[in-house]
Amino acid sequence: MCTANGPSPCVSAGKIIRKHASLFNERLPPLLFSTIPQPTSMASHTSNTIKLTEGSKRYTALWPKPPVGDVDLAATRATVEYMSRLVGGRVLPMRRVEDIPLTSLDGSSPFFVRNYFPTLLEEDKVGEQKLGVILYSHGGGGMVGSVASYDSMCRRIATTCHMAVVSVDYRLTPEHPYPAALEDMEAAFQFVVNDLVMRQYPEVLDPGKVVLMGDSFGGHLAASLLLRLHRKEEYKQSIKPKACVLIYPSVDMKNARHPSFSTHANVSHLTPEMINMFFNAYLPEKNGNGTSSSSSSSSRSRSDHYSGSSSSSSSSCNGNGCSNNTEGLFQEELRLDPDVSVLYSTHLHLFPPTLVLSAACDPLIDEGILFVKRLREEKVDVRHVIYPEIIHGFFSGYDMFPEAEMALGETANFLKEGLRL
Repeated sequence: MCTANGPSPCVSAGKIIRKHASLFNERLPPLLFSTIPQPTSMASHTSNTIKLTEGSKRYTALWPKPPVGDVDLAATRATVEYMSRLVGGRVLPMRRVEDIPLTSLDGSSPFFVRNYFPTLLEEDKVGEQKLGVILYSHGGGGMVGSVASYDSMCRRIATTCHMAVVSVDYRLTPEHPYPAALEDMEAAFQFVVNDLVMRQYPEVLDPGKVVLMGDSFGGHLAASLLLRLHRKEEYKQSIKPKACVLIYPSVDMKNARHPSFSTHANVSHLTPEMINMFFNAYLPEKNGNGTSSSSSSSSRSRSDHYSGSSSSSSSSCNGNGCSNNTEGLFQEELRLDPDVSVLYSTHLHLFPPTLVLSAACDPLIDEGILFVKRLREEKVDVRHVIYPEIIHGFFSGYDMFPEAEMALGETANFLKEGLRL
């Protein structure tokens, strides 16, 4: 697929982020802004051998150099929140936006979902088809990102696809390791099909048009949830997703050594070191008592500061520290679990029509290609679009990437054809 022609809509983001930094001073330490390079040249951690679009270069240049060793988790999360607002595009109006509190499957932990309705009231629907529903899981490695950071994106998805969107603020690592995020997605799916569609808005929402969608780690959650819904007995008679949209999904935590991890190792803000740090936090090592090393930190708030790195080859992320050692070893049984490494599932034939959107200059591109190949081998109706010279994260950078608008249009067309919207 070709990139858009004509002048790039990129802005002088370095000037903007400094001009408006005072708005977020209480969330972003001044030190972070001093480390953000000017967007007129590539960041120091970016490879000069890979050809990138100007949008990719500018987006990469905005990010501080990826951390090595100790990680200030609170500052990292605050940076992601700010960056998402900076490059995510204007906030589109909705017919209604509502936050709904939910609890985890075991009832012990609260989280929430945000519902977006491009149209809502019954009088709006006279003579029209009912709305489909997209259950969206955000990216961020399971450690960063939120419903708030994806607000403008979800509004744009709802408007362009003309569907309701339910965005899930699932629990993050390292405070809440596997399977907390996946279980929250399952609880959110139960809410969508049993409450939102069947009870709250039966005249507005169509139970036959439920879609799973997510980017990066959120793509992993969407794919894992799809397989879990087919596997668990309680969903045998339940509404099933009719389509799946996966944006540069993480589908292989078993083998984080695909060639693209080396080829695109230093192309963007997403480095192999960061990916392994995310894996360590999601799949922590076990203590001597057989419990995960992060389980004791599950009650901590999201703003905790995690510091320190392991000097051993089996690094982990827990209450004492977050390490991004590339030689980290993860729990063997979890790495092999299809809920974690969807690429190796023996039930990929259960996938509905699926759209996979990939960035060519992304460490995750190889596993994305292999995943699509496996889906095709299982006779799944799958469409794969690869955007050349583009980096990981482009879909959420609407103000920097013309390809983000192209990918959103591709998504809308795919759902319109598949769901007959």
